[in-house]
Amino acid sequence: MKIELKKLKHLASLSEETYCFSAQVWVDGVHLCDASNHGHGGPDEFHPAKGKTDADIEAVEKALKDGPKLDVSYLYRDSEKHEMENSLEIVVGDLITDHLDRKNLQRILKNNVAFEQDGKLWTVKTRKGVDLKQWIDVVKVNNKIRNKTLNEMPFDEAFATFKRLGVI
Repeated sequence: MKIELKKLKHLASLSEETYCFSAQVWVDGVHLCDASNHGHGGPDEFHPAKGKTDADIEAVEKALKDGPKLDVSYLYRDSEKHEMENSLEIVVGDLITDHLDRKNLQRILKNNVAFEQDGKLWTVKTRKGVDLKQWIDVVKVNNKIRNKTLNEMPFDEAFATFKRLGVI
């Protein structure tokens, strides 16, 4: 089942405890519902799209609940495995986070040369008037970088590296 968001509007200035947003939720290419949250810590609201019902939303919720459990062991500071059921609210939250993280990486790559070294993400601010490609070459020589910088990678590969390094 492919779940995606369309027409996402995120209001960071109104997000207090949860994301303040509105979006359309599409499942397997079909508009299932409209989702929103006022950003005050309450649950997401899901309203059926035209031609859909609450039962359609509940069917997706059931499929997610009955699917693979989510590994949330990283939230705990012990060596035990911790799991929880998936839900539409979790999926929507993850999709919003992913969207915001991608925008953050785009912003970083626009004004910095970003590279991995010693398992960490490093950035060097670009200089005005210097071509980015030339600046990448200078940064690579000065920092003895043998691999591609995130700027040189296809965006999805750079994003995967960004996430792997735990920057987000």
